[in-house]
Amino acid sequence: MGWLLSFVPLLSVICTIHVVMTRRPLWWLLLIWMVWGIGPAVYFFVEMLPDLRRNRSVSRLGSELATVVNPGGRVRRLEEELEISDTVKNRQQLAKAYVEAKRFDEAIAMFASCLKGVYKDDPPVLLAMAEAQFLSQSFHDALATLERLTAADKSFRPLERQLLLAQVYEGLGRSHDALEVYKPLANQYPGEEARCRYGLLLTQTGQTAEAQEVFQRILLSARRSPRYYRKAQRKWIQTAKQHAR
Repeated sequence: MGWLLSFVPLLSVICTIHVVMTRRPLWWLLLIWMVWGIGPAVYFFVEMLPDLRRNRSVSRLGSELATVVNPGGRVRRLEEELEISDTVKNRQQLAKAYVEAKRFDEAIAMFASCLKGVYKDDPPVLLAMAEAQFLSQSFHDALATLERLTAADKSFRPLERQLLLAQVYEGLGRSHDALEVYKPLANQYPGEEARCRYGLLLTQTGQTAEAQEVFQRILLSARRSPRYYRKAQRKWIQTAKQHAR
Protein backbone atom coordinates (compact mmCIF):
# COMPACT_ATOMS: atom_id res chain seq x y z
CA MET A 1 0.00 0.00 0.00
CA GLY A 2 2.94 2.29 0.70
CA TRP A 3 4.04 2.21 -2.94
CA LEU A 4 0.57 3.40 -3.98
CA LEU A 5 0.77 6.41 -1.67
CA SER A 6 4.00 7.51 -3.36
CA PHE A 7 3.09 6.50 -6.92
CA VAL A 8 -0.19 8.42 -7.19
CA PRO A 9 1.34 11.85 -6.39
CA LEU A 10 4.17 11.15 -8.86
CA LEU A 11 1.68 10.19 -11.58
CA SER A 12 -0.34 13.31 -10.77
CA VAL A 13 2.76 15.50 -11.24
CA ILE A 14 3.62 13.80 -14.55
CA CYS A 15 0.04 14.21 -15.79
CA THR A 16 0.05 17.87 -14.76
CA ILE A 17 3.25 18.51 -16.68
CA HIS A 18 1.74 16.76 -19.72
CA VAL A 19 -1.40 18.94 -19.50
CA VAL A 20 0.71 22.10 -19.48
CA MET A 21 3.21 21.00 -22.15
CA THR A 22 0.55 19.78 -24.58
CA ARG A 23 -1.94 22.57 -23.78
CA ARG A 24 -4.76 20.25 -22.80
CA PRO A 25 -7.93 21.83 -21.31
CA LEU A 26 -7.21 23.04 -17.79
CA TRP A 27 -10.23 21.25 -16.33
CA TRP A 28 -8.08 18.13 -16.53
CA LEU A 29 -6.05 19.57 -13.64
CA LEU A 30 -9.14 19.61 -11.44
CA LEU A 31 -9.83 15.97 -12.22
CA ILE A 32 -6.20 14.96 -11.66
CA TRP A 33 -5.87 16.61 -8.26
CA MET A 34 -9.42 16.46 -6.86
CA VAL A 35 -10.22 12.82 -7.65
CA TRP A 36 -7.32 11.08 -5.88
CA GLY A 37 -5.91 8.12 -7.79
CA ILE A 38 -8.75 7.84 -10.28
CA GLY A 39 -8.21 11.28 -11.86
CA PRO A 40 -4.60 10.81 -12.97
CA ALA A 41 -5.35 7.22 -14.05
CA VAL A 42 -8.20 8.41 -16.27
CA TYR A 43 -6.03 11.14 -17.76
CA PHE A 44 -3.20 8.71 -18.45
CA PHE A 45 -5.38 6.22 -20.32
CA VAL A 46 -7.53 8.80 -22.15
CA GLU A 47 -4.92 11.41 -23.11
CA MET A 48 -1.34 10.28 -22.50
CA LEU A 49 -1.41 6.66 -23.63
CA PRO A 50 -2.88 7.37 -27.11
CA ASP A 51 -0.24 10.07 -27.62
CA LEU A 52 2.53 7.71 -26.55
CA ARG A 53 1.35 5.03 -28.95
CA ARG A 54 1.31 7.23 -32.01
CA ASN A 55 3.93 9.86 -31.17
CA ARG A 56 7.31 9.26 -32.77
CA SER A 57 8.97 11.57 -30.27
CA VAL A 58 8.13 9.57 -27.15
CA SER A 59 11.74 9.53 -26.02
CA ARG A 60 11.94 13.30 -26.48
CA LEU A 61 8.80 13.80 -24.41
CA GLY A 62 10.24 11.61 -21.67
CA SER A 63 13.42 13.63 -21.73
CA GLU A 64 11.46 16.88 -21.50
CA LEU A 65 9.42 15.58 -18.56
CA ALA A 66 12.59 14.52 -16.78
CA THR A 67 14.15 17.91 -17.45
CA VAL A 68 11.14 19.74 -16.00
CA VAL A 69 11.01 17.57 -12.88
CA ASN A 70 14.79 17.63 -12.31
CA PRO A 71 16.41 20.24 -14.61
CA GLY A 72 20.01 19.65 -13.54
CA GLY A 73 19.84 15.90 -12.98
CA ARG A 74 20.25 14.80 -16.59
CA VAL A 75 23.05 17.31 -17.21
CA ARG A 76 24.99 16.11 -14.17
CA ARG A 77 24.55 12.47 -15.16
CA LEU A 78 25.81 13.14 -18.70
CA GLU A 79 28.75 15.17 -17.40
CA GLU A 80 29.73 12.22 -15.23
CA GLU A 81 29.38 9.84 -18.18
CA LEU A 82 31.64 12.08 -20.27
CA GLU A 83 34.28 12.05 -17.54
CA ILE A 84 34.19 8.25 -17.58
CA SER A 85 34.08 7.89 -21.36
CA ASP A 86 35.10 10.90 -23.46
CA THR A 87 33.47 10.03 -26.80
CA VAL A 88 31.90 12.17 -29.51
CA LYS A 89 28.55 10.52 -28.82
CA ASN A 90 28.68 11.45 -25.13
CA ARG A 91 29.74 14.99 -26.03
CA GLN A 92 26.77 15.35 -28.37
CA GLN A 93 24.34 14.05 -25.76
CA LEU A 94 25.71 16.46 -23.16
CA ALA A 95 25.54 19.35 -25.63
CA LYS A 96 21.88 18.56 -26.31
CA ALA A 97 21.19 18.44 -22.58
CA TYR A 98 22.80 21.87 -22.23
CA VAL A 99 20.43 23.16 -24.92
CA GLU A 100 17.42 21.73 -23.06
CA ALA A 101 18.69 23.44 -19.91
CA LYS A 102 19.09 26.70 -21.89
CA ARG A 103 22.84 26.71 -21.26
CA PHE A 104 23.51 27.64 -24.85
CA ASP A 105 27.11 28.85 -24.58
CA GLU A 106 28.15 25.56 -23.00
CA ALA A 107 26.20 23.65 -25.65
CA ILE A 108 27.89 25.52 -28.49
CA ALA A 109 31.33 24.92 -27.00
CA MET A 110 30.57 21.23 -26.55
CA PHE A 111 29.29 20.85 -30.12
CA ALA A 112 32.37 22.67 -31.41
CA SER A 113 34.60 20.24 -29.51
CA CYS A 114 33.03 17.40 -31.50
CA LEU A 115 34.11 18.87 -34.85
CA LYS A 116 37.48 17.20 -35.07
CA GLY A 117 39.04 14.44 -37.12
CA VAL A 118 36.47 12.40 -39.04
CA TYR A 119 33.75 14.54 -37.42
CA LYS A 120 35.25 17.81 -38.68
CA ASP A 121 32.22 18.59 -40.85
CA ASP A 122 29.70 16.17 -39.34
CA PRO A 123 26.23 17.28 -40.57
CA PRO A 124 24.20 16.34 -37.44
CA VAL A 125 26.66 18.16 -35.19
CA LEU A 126 26.76 21.25 -37.44
CA LEU A 127 22.96 21.47 -37.59
CA ALA A 128 22.60 21.03 -33.83
CA MET A 129 25.29 23.68 -33.22
CA ALA A 130 23.56 26.11 -35.60
CA GLU A 131 20.31 25.60 -33.68
CA ALA A 132 22.08 26.33 -30.38
CA GLN A 133 23.68 29.44 -31.87
CA PHE A 134 20.29 30.61 -33.11
CA LEU A 135 18.73 30.06 -29.68
CA SER A 136 21.54 32.07 -28.08
CA GLN A 137 20.82 34.83 -30.64
CA SER A 138 24.28 34.46 -32.17
CA PHE A 139 22.72 34.86 -35.60
CA HIS A 140 25.90 35.57 -37.56
CA ASP A 141 27.56 32.47 -36.10
CA ALA A 142 24.45 30.40 -36.86
CA LEU A 143 24.48 31.59 -40.47
CA ALA A 144 28.17 30.73 -40.84
CA THR A 145 27.55 27.25 -39.42
CA LEU A 146 24.63 26.67 -41.79
CA GLU A 147 26.77 27.73 -44.73
CA ARG A 148 29.46 25.31 -43.57
CA LEU A 149 26.83 22.56 -43.32
CA THR A 150 25.55 23.27 -46.84
CA ALA A 151 29.09 23.08 -48.20
CA ALA A 152 29.68 19.79 -46.38
CA ASP A 153 26.39 18.09 -47.32
CA LYS A 154 23.63 20.12 -48.96
CA SER A 155 21.32 17.09 -48.99
CA PHE A 156 21.30 16.70 -45.19
CA ARG A 157 17.84 17.45 -43.76
CA PRO A 158 17.17 20.17 -46.34
CA LEU A 159 13.76 21.23 -45.04
CA GLU A 160 14.89 21.44 -41.42
CA ARG A 161 17.98 23.34 -42.50
CA GLN A 162 15.96 25.79 -44.60
CA LEU A 163 13.50 26.46 -41.79
CA LEU A 164 16.35 27.32 -39.45
CA LEU A 165 17.97 29.47 -42.15
CA ALA A 166 14.78 31.50 -42.56
CA GLN A 167 14.63 32.10 -38.80
CA VAL A 168 18.28 33.13 -38.75
CA TYR A 169 17.61 35.64 -41.54
CA GLU A 170 14.74 37.02 -39.44
CA GLY A 171 17.09 37.37 -36.48
CA LEU A 172 19.53 39.28 -38.68
CA GLY A 173 16.76 41.60 -39.87
CA ARG A 174 16.99 40.26 -43.41
CA SER A 175 13.23 39.93 -43.88
CA HIS A 176 13.37 39.78 -47.67
CA ASP A 177 15.78 36.84 -47.60
CA ALA A 178 13.69 35.11 -44.95
CA LEU A 179 10.54 35.45 -47.05
CA GLU A 180 12.34 34.03 -50.07
CA VAL A 181 13.18 30.92 -48.04
CA TYR A 182 9.78 30.66 -46.34
CA LYS A 183 7.72 30.94 -49.54
CA PRO A 184 8.55 27.52 -51.07
CA LEU A 185 9.06 25.99 -47.63
CA ALA A 186 5.48 26.80 -46.65
CA ASN A 187 4.28 24.20 -49.16
CA GLN A 188 7.01 21.64 -48.50
CA TYR A 189 7.60 21.52 -44.75
CA PRO A 190 5.47 18.94 -42.90
CA GLY A 191 2.98 20.44 -40.50
CA GLU A 192 2.01 24.08 -40.12
CA GLU A 193 5.10 25.66 -38.55
CA ALA A 194 6.80 26.94 -41.69
CA ARG A 195 3.52 28.16 -43.14
CA CYS A 196 2.62 29.97 -39.93
CA ARG A 197 6.03 31.60 -39.60
CA TYR A 198 5.71 32.72 -43.21
CA GLY A 199 2.35 34.32 -42.46
CA LEU A 200 3.68 36.07 -39.38
CA LEU A 201 6.60 37.57 -41.30
CA LEU A 202 4.28 38.66 -44.11
CA THR A 203 2.21 40.47 -41.49
CA GLN A 204 5.28 42.12 -39.98
CA THR A 205 6.39 43.38 -43.40
CA GLY A 206 2.97 44.87 -44.16
CA GLN A 207 1.84 42.24 -46.68
CA THR A 208 -1.47 41.76 -44.93
CA ALA A 209 -3.51 40.27 -47.77
CA GLU A 210 -0.90 37.61 -48.50
CA ALA A 211 -0.61 36.84 -44.79
CA GLN A 212 -4.37 36.36 -44.47
CA GLU A 213 -4.32 33.85 -47.32
CA VAL A 214 -1.66 31.87 -45.48
CA PHE A 215 -3.55 31.90 -42.16
CA GLN A 216 -6.82 30.89 -43.83
CA ARG A 217 -5.04 28.01 -45.51
CA ILE A 218 -3.78 26.79 -42.13
CA LEU A 219 -7.29 26.91 -40.69
CA LEU A 220 -8.71 25.09 -43.70
CA SER A 221 -6.06 22.41 -43.34
CA ALA A 222 -6.94 22.08 -39.65
CA ARG A 223 -10.63 21.62 -40.37
CA ARG A 224 -9.89 18.86 -42.88
CA SER A 225 -7.31 17.07 -40.74
CA PRO A 226 -7.79 14.31 -38.15
CA ARG A 227 -7.76 15.04 -34.43
CA TYR A 228 -4.23 13.79 -33.79
CA TYR A 229 -2.89 16.20 -36.43
CA ARG A 230 -4.72 19.14 -34.89
CA LYS A 231 -3.26 18.21 -31.51
CA ALA A 232 0.26 18.00 -32.88
CA GLN A 233 -0.11 21.36 -34.66
CA ARG A 234 -2.13 23.09 -31.93
CA LYS A 235 0.42 25.86 -31.37
CA TRP A 236 0.48 26.94 -35.02
CA ILE A 237 -3.26 26.53 -35.58
CA GLN A 238 -3.98 28.70 -32.53
CA THR A 239 -1.51 31.31 -33.78
CA ALA A 240 -3.25 31.35 -37.17
CA LYS A 241 -6.64 31.79 -35.47
CA GLN A 242 -5.32 34.76 -33.50
CA HIS A 243 -4.11 36.51 -36.65
CA ALA A 244 -6.86 35.53 -39.10
CA ARG A 245 -9.61 38.02 -39.88
